[in-house]
Amino acid sequence: MEKNALMLVIPYTPDLFVDAINLGQPVVFGRPNEPVCEMFQYFAGQISKPEHQVTAPAAVTSTWQQIARRLLG
Repeated sequence: MEKNALMLVIPYTPDLFVDAINLGQPVVFGRPNEPVCEMFQYFAGQISKPEHQVTAPAAVTSTWQQIARRLLG
């Protein structure tokens, strides 16, 4: 594995994902404050382009604000 590679281990949360599948709604939209969803948001921020990590989009969402808080402190 590359020295600086990020590794994502998804915790076992079957009920959360079964609900998302049954509702047809991505887990991060339906229950964004669940720890696994926060992990997905953080990981997405980590693998995004550096300029996207520090520049707010034209339409700032609560998800972007959460990710920015985690990345920028």
